[in-house]
Amino acid sequence: MNSSRCPVCDGMIRGGVLCKAHRKELAEALRGLVNGMYVLGEMRLRRVRIGGSQGHANPAFAPSPISESDQDLYEQVEDILQEAAATIGYWDHRDMAGLLRGLLLRLDRLCSHPECSTTFKRVTRAALKVEERTTPPEERIIYGRCLNPVCLREMSGMAGQREATCRYCGSTWAVSAIRAARRERYRSDPVDGRTRADRTLRMTPAEAAAWLRVQTGLPVKRFNVSNWIARDRLPSARASTEKGVWEFNPVELLDCIEKAG
Repeated sequence: MNSSRCPVCDGMIRGGVLCKAHRKELAEALRGLVNGMYVLGEMRLRRVRIGGSQGHANPAFAPSPISESDQDLYEQVEDILQEAAATIGYWDHRDMAGLLRGLLLRLDRLCSHPECSTTFKRVTRAALKVEERTTPPEERIIYGRCLNPVCLREMSGMAGQREATCRYCGSTWAVSAIRAARRERYRSDPVDGRTRADRTLRMTPAEAAAWLRVQTGLPVKRFNVSNWIARDRLPSARASTEKGVWEFNPVELLDCIEKAG
């Protein structure tokens, strides 16, 4: 069997076109869209809103029967899936559930088609957008600021996400790059109003945990910070003269919680 290269990661493989890791990622994206597109479909018809609660109309206004932003995203993703199906000659699908089920059943063809790299990128990014739209804000993780110098808005997403798209300017960035920029900002910029010469956080482990929750959206607790101190995961941490207060390096705190998350 001849060797070839995965068009996404350029790794050597035998047989097929997408490597095993990217075949699995594409399958997971399609499975996620089965539920995600259903929820998004309900959201566009205003049957549910984020968090699953029902909306109530204000009698003073005539509400739109659909959510235009959710409708636009639904149609964009539908077009991407229809085009993916067309590349492998799959036309016999009546609705969204049938379309996704059919694509999953034809995964081998999707992964070995000459256009599989384009299909992979478009479908996985579409699945990410749907997951972001259908995930309650309180369940999202804050990555840092958008790297677009004109935007610089806060960006968030789900755990394990590799890329994130800014909901304000539309720019897409690697999550690792966003987090690296945030760490660099804390190395060079003032922290919580402190001067550049004093970038130390002076607080209790409970306050450090609360600071991290605000910065990242992750459910870090006091005992997590205390555990990092005990295990020497925060080498710069020093007990302050004030009882219960420690001196923390903000970059080390961010490193710990990002590795844990």
